[in-house]
Amino acid sequence: MIPVERRLILRTHEFGSSHQQLAEFLRIPVEKLNHENAHMNRSTWSARIESLVKGEYLTEMVNATCGDNMTRYFPEVPRFEKARKLWAKQC
Repeated sequence: MIPVERRLILRTHEFGSSHQQLAEFLRIPVEKLNHENAHMNRSTWSARIESLVKGEYLTEMVNATCGDNMTRYFPEVPRFEKARKLWAKQC
């Protein structure tokens, strides 16, 4: 396990507002970070996997695989389907 002082947990939907925190963790000036490409691989919620797999199955698999981490790092999201609210706040 990685010691607490050697890890940084950034919630993906908050990348755009986490530059200062990341720079401090890396011990570099924040100006060295490229803010323009902060989230260039981010997708939208349209045409997601939900269009290919039944929602109930996807929810069951996500909860079984990462339910503990979701509860720990995203306590405001009671269920996987509610995760899109996190992205909506950042758009």
